[in-house]
Amino acid sequence: MRKIKFENNKYYHVFNRGANKANIFFSDEDRKRFLWSLRVFNDVDANFISVRLKENLGASLLDLGKDRLVDILCIVLMPNHFHLLLKQVQNNGISKFMHKLGTSYTNYVNLKYGHSGILFQGPFKAVEIESDEQLTHLSRYIHLNPVELVESQWKEEGIKDLKNIRSFLRSYKWSSYRVYLGEADPVMRGIIVNNNLINDLIPADKYQEFIEDWFNKVKMEANSTILGAKLLE
Repeated sequence: MRKIKFENNKYYHVFNRGANKANIFFSDEDRKRFLWSLRVFNDVDANFISVRLKENLGASLLDLGKDRLVDILCIVLMPNHFHLLLKQVQNNGISKFMHKLGTSYTNYVNLKYGHSGILFQGPFKAVEIESDEQLTHLSRYIHLNPVELVESQWKEEGIKDLKNIRSFLRSYKWSSYRVYLGEADPVMRGIIVNNNLINDLIPADKYQEFIEDWFNKVKMEANSTILGAKLLE
C-alpha cells in the first residue's frame, strides 16, 4: 500500500524511472507521445476506449483536459526517467492520472517496439511538498535535470561552461523550463498550468537568475571540497 495519502490542493513531486534503470524514451516520437498522454489523460472523462475511439474517427481531442484531474506545474523527460510537479484538484486525481498515463505509455512502447513485461521500475514515487521554499526549489531541481546530459559531473565539480549550459537548457524541448522564463513553448501548450504558485513566488524575469544561483552554490561547495582534499594531502 502507498504510504502517502494524496489530498486536493496539495503539491507533490511525482517521478519514475525505467526498470533496471533502462531507458523509457528511445526517440523524439516517444517523448511526444508521452507529452500527448500527459495532456489527453488529464481529464476526468478520458479513458483508453474513449480516446482510442476519437483517434480512430479522426475526431479532435482538444476538448479533453477541461475537467482536469491534476494541475501540471513542471515537467522534465530524461532518457530513463521523468519528473513531474503536480497539484491534485480532483479526489484521487493523482492516482487516476498516473495509472492512465503509465498504462497508456507502456502499451505504446510495447506495441511499437515489440516489448513485453514491465517498462517502469514499479509504481510511481511521490513526495508531498510542504513549503513554498520546497516548492520553488523542486521546480529548479526538475528544470536542472538535463544539465547532466551535457556536464555529467556538474554537481561534484560545478558548471564549466555556463554559456553553453544556459543555451542548452533554453533549447531542451522536453522540459517546462521555457514556460517559466515567460517564453512561448508550443511543445508544452495545453499541458502546463499557466497561472500557478511558482509564478507568483518567482516572476519569469527572475527565474533564470533563480536557476543559476544554484550553479554558484554548487560551485562553491565543489571548490570547498577540492580545497579540503588538498589540505589533507
